[in-house]
Amino acid sequence: MVFDFSSRVNLRRTTIAFPPTQAAFWRLSMGAASEDPAGTGSVHLQYKDLKLDVTNLQTGAFKVESVRGRTGQERKYEAQYDHYQVPAAEMRLETDAEARTVVHLGRVNLPLERLRLTIDSPYYYRRVEVWTAEEDQPGLWQCRYGGFVYHIPGMPAPETLLVPGLGRQRWVKLVIDNGDNPPLALTGVELGWLRRELFFLPAAGRSYALYAGNPRVTAPSYDTAHLIPYRAATADQLPALSVAEPVANPTYDAKAVLNPAEARARQQRYLFTGLAVLIALLLAGWLVKLVCAGQPQAKEPPPPGEGGVA
Repeated sequence: MVFDFSSRVNLRRTTIAFPPTQAAFWRLSMGAASEDPAGTGSVHLQYKDLKLDVTNLQTGAFKVESVRGRTGQERKYEAQYDHYQVPAAEMRLETDAEARTVVHLGRVNLPLERLRLTIDSPYYYRRVEVWTAEEDQPGLWQCRYGGFVYHIPGMPAPETLLVPGLGRQRWVKLVIDNGDNPPLALTGVELGWLRRELFFLPAAGRSYALYAGNPRVTAPSYDTAHLIPYRAATADQLPALSVAEPVANPTYDAKAVLNPAEARARQQRYLFTGLAVLIALLLAGWLVKLVCAGQPQAKEPPPPGEGGVA
């Protein structure tokens, strides 16, 4: 309940407390808690041990000038990014037929959520496109993002950050549209992606191995995703484990069956292939038999002494 009688006495209550919740949207419905159907201009209010009678009440439209919300102490949290500086030896720059600079980054195989270029040119304004491909072949490249890098006089620092927001990409190249300007003095490219953290509940006396890198594996669904709250409030309070250097899995089998659905799909694929081969063989045999049946049969010569001179 909210009320305001400050025009008569120093009495008001305009604050409502809610229990903690994760709701994203709120709606407040307000209505009269006490009415004056007789039109006497008086209202009787009782709140806890306080009793109040208001007379000569002036009725009018209910007006809300503003609504302000307040939460607990806000904890500032900045997203943490991991970065990878593309080695200069792996960067290959060339100019295409349209005078654009093509920067080949090679086989990156990393997320492309952020890209930061290091440019030594003084002032510029250029469009940069991000092209990706599964294999380094001319017909497989696709333009996935376009943005601008610029350094205008009066700026304290150049703006060279691009935010493609792409996941893991294998082959990557940048295409810089130079227009009629000379190429930029590009000296470095840094990749950045939002840090992913793995939460799990370890058991005492056990060791754990983390397997990664198989593109056919889908993300698992664990109860842990619902048991551990949002990272910003809990990550600093949980113990962290360091990961050793990655090593190749000697038992990795690229043709291994990952789940029952894949096993059924593979079985159906093999069955369809075998059926198609069987039908092809039957059709080939039928065609051969048809061709042989349509050829004229050679007549055998008559035996000596029949129909001829001996």
